[in-house]
Amino acid sequence: MFTQRSMHRAIGSAAALAIATLAPVVWLLLDQDPAALLLMLLPIAPLCVCFAVYMIRRIAAGDRFFIVAMGAILVFLYCANFRFREFEDKSLDFQVVLKLATIAIFLLLGLPPLLRTLRTSAQPDLVLWCAALGILMASSTYAPNVIYSSVAALNLLGCFTFAFYLVRTQDRDTAMLALYAGAVLLAAASLLLYFAAPSFGRMYDWRGEDLVQTARLTGIFTSANNAGSAAALGLLLALILRRRLGRWRFDWLAALILAVCLALTNNKGAMIALAFGVICLYVIERRSGLRITLAVAASAAAALILSAYGDILLALISRSGSSTEVTSATGRDRIWAAVLELWAKEPIFGYGWGASLSILPNHPALFRAATSAHNLYLEVLFASGLFGYLVFLLALALTLGRILRRGAALYLGLFAYLLLLSCSENLWQFPSFTTLGFFLAINLALAERKVFSSSLALRGGVLPAH
Repeated sequence: MFTQRSMHRAIGSAAALAIATLAPVVWLLLDQDPAALLLMLLPIAPLCVCFAVYMIRRIAAGDRFFIVAMGAILVFLYCANFRFREFEDKSLDFQVVLKLATIAIFLLLGLPPLLRTLRTSAQPDLVLWCAALGILMASSTYAPNVIYSSVAALNLLGCFTFAFYLVRTQDRDTAMLALYAGAVLLAAASLLLYFAAPSFGRMYDWRGEDLVQTARLTGIFTSANNAGSAAALGLLLALILRRRLGRWRFDWLAALILAVCLALTNNKGAMIALAFGVICLYVIERRSGLRITLAVAASAAAALILSAYGDILLALISRSGSSTEVTSATGRDRIWAAVLELWAKEPIFGYGWGASLSILPNHPALFRAATSAHNLYLEVLFASGLFGYLVFLLALALTLGRILRRGAALYLGLFAYLLLLSCSENLWQFPSFTTLGFFLAINLALAERKVFSSSLALRGGVLPAH
């Protein structure tokens, strides 16, 4: 049984391994002497090799503790950012090499079982997802920056195959535990940076002509929005694990770390999506008539209050004190209009995956930081045109149908969170925790075969962990 103590050991081991891996990289990024680094590493190299061999053997033997620790450290290394970089700077450095190495491990782990599955028992929706990713990879060949776009597209395939590996070769719970442990590890490191090194751990934003430090947390993530999205997803995974694993005690310390991280990012989109996901998890999934009635009544009351005092309330929750900030989705409406305007010029095949990074900042109606469509659906449409967009929508529809048809309603909350957040963020960034989370949800749905008893759902019982 994978207990809370095992989870703490897994997170601790992953943290130690992450520090050991990142320390030499940070040393080199700080322009320290590589020869001195080599002299320091030589004495401990044999010990590291022995531990790596032991860890690989335990993973091969199916030891869940080491699998979760391995998954958590890979997630951490993939998502962690530990130096400032301009949006336009996509040059190769040690951090990029580390990301590429992590994606290579994702592919090595996940590609063989994925190819075996496609050869033996391919599901239509699995084939469609592979086709959608293939179209995006092909589109990167005609993007303005082919090298970056190719890596960004390969990143999508790597995240999909890694999630496939965890779900299909291990099990659903191990897959969710690995991402949950990675989220806690990233959130804890981000909080440490936020308070210990605010010049690095806090977001910078333009105030007129000046770039100033704000109170929003970025931590070890690439942006405050990425940090908030990851923290909210970690909280949702914790709730789903609590439902799936009957003896799993809710880890309040980890939940507090994730919640504080989410609050400090001030990512209201992630907060709203999380609330919607929790409603789906505890109201719709349990099919409770009373809860659904209360949820509908609360929604109606909120709509009435918002219609009467909308401007005042929206001004209160905005960062600038203006209701226009909320109604315009913090300027995203301008980005969406520009994306649709540009897409109309290349409607069939789009501009290539990752092209928004090069094209959108140069649009006269936009600004320098508009490096994506801030909407996953528009991002796919902009990159691959109608051709890729229709394949993506069909794959998504079949996957949602699988969840509803086969009774795996437990994942509705996860999908609700991701699909709602996709309306205001491009979740498929490089690197991004939500990319892993999105493809984890897809693979959880694709692996679902058993129809759960509706009476069990009505009683709010614990679902089997196949």
